[in-house]
Amino acid sequence: MVRDLHRRLKGAGYSLWFDEESLLPGQNWEFEIRRVIRGSAAVTACLSSNWVNDRGYVQRELKMTLEVLDEMPEAAIFIIPVKLDECEAPQAISKLHWIGLFETTGFERLRKAIDNAYGTSKLDQPLTHTTSGWHEFLEDAIAKGGLIHLDPWQIGRSEDEIAFKKILKDRWNTSFDLLQSCNFEAIIELWQPLENNSFFRVDHLEWQDKPYFRAQVHVAKCHLFYSHAKLGGVHIPERFRQAFNCLQELLLGNPYSLKGGSIDRLTTEGARAQNLNYKDTLTFAQDWFRLWKGHFYTAGITDERVEAAQSRILDRLSEIDFMVKRFPESPND
Repeated sequence: MVRDLHRRLKGAGYSLWFDEESLLPGQNWEFEIRRVIRGSAAVTACLSSNWVNDRGYVQRELKMTLEVLDEMPEAAIFIIPVKLDECEAPQAISKLHWIGLFETTGFERLRKAIDNAYGTSKLDQPLTHTTSGWHEFLEDAIAKGGLIHLDPWQIGRSEDEIAFKKILKDRWNTSFDLLQSCNFEAIIELWQPLENNSFFRVDHLEWQDKPYFRAQVHVAKCHLFYSHAKLGGVHIPERFRQAFNCLQELLLGNPYSLKGGSIDRLTTEGARAQNLNYKDTLTFAQDWFRLWKGHFYTAGITDERVEAAQSRILDRLSEIDFMVKRFPESPND
């Protein structure tokens, strides 16, 4: 029945993550489930009469999943409880509001709940994972394969956002590989298809509550600045201008919170890595300004703009250092 629900939701246009379909051979299950849950807009949890009284053994993977949910702030991720047939809910959660998929309007109500999770409405929003009884249910649901996750790469508030994500996907790793090999021309070529897209901005409003995608754009801007700066010189003023423009844009990005993973924060280890990458880029920018001091005017960049950028770099470096000292790396990170 869960497979049938998965098929119907896909047919209705939703992008889903379903372990039987989405997990590939050789993938690290623990890493994937953590990544998917943290990035999901909603999770459907399904219950049927076949197993309502059969708890079974909760394996390490199930406990890990619940730990991830516990990291999320209240109401950060929506968990939608679904009855697949006429069954009695466990006593611990019998008072929670359910969607009965077997009812005439059940599927439409489920679609409405999913749309609510995307932020289109705050009315009749599904319950979150805040009670111990809910944990009991989730343990059963996960053990029986009754969870369906929504893939954040394939959902968005607009068709333009989804289209942008399709172009963005997988370029991050490629860009790092090219940077390691100092293939700066290839980095510029890699990101060129996104250059004129309005979503390709660190300060785009859509990324304010989506740090993973903001980080992707931020890394791209860092790599583009570095590449243009490395390829530029006094005889190539256009490279100077492009490097300077990329620098100004990446400076619009705030450092990443180290408080821990949530719907609007990266994991601590992910945020630390992003902040260190940011710091390395800004340190390189300081050297770049020192190396070419007095030559920026040849690219039409005034001394006032250079001084403003240098001042902003100092501010950002100070912010990053403060956050790193405030949340020092622990042996478990």
